[in-house]
Amino acid sequence: MSEETPASPLLRRSRRDRKAANTARPEQGETPVSLGYIDSLQYCLDRKGAHVEKITLMGLSGETFRTFYDPNEPARSPFVVAFNPLRAACSALGYDCDVNSEREVEPAVSALTNTLTRDGAAIVHSAREWVVLTLANGPGDQVKVRFPSGSEGVWSREELAAQWLCEPGLLELGLSGYYYFSVDEKTREPKPKEAALGALRRGIRMLTRKTRVEGCVPGVNAYEELGIILTRKRKDDTQKALDLSRYAAWNTFPMTYLQATRVAAAAYLQSIRPLFEEADAREHLDKAVEKYREVVETLGSFPPLPEHIPEVSVTVEGAQVSLGPETRQAVKDYMRMRRRAARKMRRLHKLELEAVHALRKVIEAVERQKQI
Repeated sequence: MSEETPASPLLRRSRRDRKAANTARPEQGETPVSLGYIDSLQYCLDRKGAHVEKITLMGLSGETFRTFYDPNEPARSPFVVAFNPLRAACSALGYDCDVNSEREVEPAVSALTNTLTRDGAAIVHSAREWVVLTLANGPGDQVKVRFPSGSEGVWSREELAAQWLCEPGLLELGLSGYYYFSVDEKTREPKPKEAALGALRRGIRMLTRKTRVEGCVPGVNAYEELGIILTRKRKDDTQKALDLSRYAAWNTFPMTYLQATRVAAAAYLQSIRPLFEEADAREHLDKAVEKYREVVETLGSFPPLPEHIPEVSVTVEGAQVSLGPETRQAVKDYMRMRRRAARKMRRLHKLELEAVHALRKVIEAVERQKQI
């Protein structure tokens, strides 16, 4: 699948899955969990005797640059992708990989068992989170489950069938079914610098993408979209309450996760700096690192939300909300703080564009040196 093919792997996420993601917020300064699939990939590579630092996987997969905003369902924003990050990371590291699926769960369990016998491990998206499955010692109908946290368990064939999430593709578009991902053998030895340059090119494409992915605004344009919401002139309190509820939905896990990816972006760019002997390239990498650190700081400085966030339902008749005293006060508080938040959005948009410009300069410096 090309990197320009849109995909939303979690379009049909279960309520349990959303709850699990919301409780997995990365702390400031930590490498983000990537919703579990990067952790799972790292474990699969470890099993093959190839330890790759998580921050490297974050960069090579594109996770450090992934940005989407869903105007209608902001809480969905962190779960939207435009290409398969597991494929991207494996390709950058020289590994072949497979994505397999079955339309029905019983044939899927049988096929997965055969894959585990052959390849040893596979990544599966369960109703709780992403997991790595291996064959368990003991009864042949059991699998060993490794969670992103590092904890382990054992599932019977029935438990696996019950936990396995049926979805339209695994981190890419596909028919509805039961998917699993496996890492094959290493078939080539990419040069680290070329892999890093590929990651930068991918990041630039992701951040400057114009085309929406299933209604979601991509890249740096997400900040502009959020700014429009914050500065939208509304006369009706119901519409104001709707804007507040949608902004508040973004200002929780989606914003926290975005901040964590930018922490990872700065760390990844710093980690690849020694690969570049060109002085200009290093200088621009340093500039990009500085910009992403400013992005992290800005994301952490937004004005606090009102204490009460109204629950607004949207039907074919329009938005509906109970306009009681708490809601009216929340709307007033929102109207007072939204312009400050909009200024933060404009700053984020500017900083991210400056970071993209610096990354382009890195690539230009390398290409210029090749021509000498």
